[in-house]
Amino acid sequence: MVYDDVNKKWIPSGTSAGLSKVQLYHHQVNNTFRVVGRKLQDHEIVINCAILKGLKYNQATVTFHQWRDNKQVYGLNFSSKDDADAFASAMLQALDVLSNGSNISRSLGPAVAPTTQQQPVYQQQQQQLQQQQQQQQQQQQQQQQSQQQQQPQQQLANAQYEEDMGYSQGHSARVSLSLGHLPAGGQTGLSVGPPTPTPSHHPSVSSAVTTVIQVGCSRGSPAEGLTR
Repeated sequence: MVYDDVNKKWIPSGTSAGLSKVQLYHHQVNNTFRVVGRKLQDHEIVINCAILKGLKYNQATVTFHQWRDNKQVYGLNFSSKDDADAFASAMLQALDVLSNGSNISRSLGPAVAPTTQQQPVYQQQQQQLQQQQQQQQQQQQQQQQSQQQQQPQQQLANAQYEEDMGYSQGHSARVSLSLGHLPAGGQTGLSVGPPTPTPSHHPSVSSAVTTVIQVGCSRGSPAEGLTR
């Protein structure tokens, strides 16, 4: 939306109000930035302005941001706080690049080669986020594979330990001795009882188991948060 200085109110951009898709584009050759907004319904362009060095970006409310160029004042009414924060982060980063004379590709680090000369800043940030998530998933998979490989080795070690300690797969026999009565000769008699079976020992083994910001143009006028 744009601000009407004559009537002192915000008016929707385009022919009618509605949800729009807003993108911040970066021209990597000229190192310039531009905000372009299109309606979701009919793709009508509702905003198309260059981001110039020294532009003042004002976050009037949590979900309503505004800025002024040499022609008029623009306003964006976001559908959520996360969308507003993401757009503000990209806008402030673009202004920082323009102020310092650096290139956003260096500040963002290596990025996937664009198919065109212009690529939305949101898309670059989303690609980095997806790469980080993929790396985390790969690390988790490697850890799970390592744990699964260690389980057979642990089971083999436990089995070898049981065998070394005398626990075989069969039943081990234990001789029961009982002291009998002393015979007349004074010698002690020992009677050998039947072998007592000992239950098998079962070892216990533990096991381990192009993002775009959807913004909405307000049908009404937001709070008068205009900053000149």
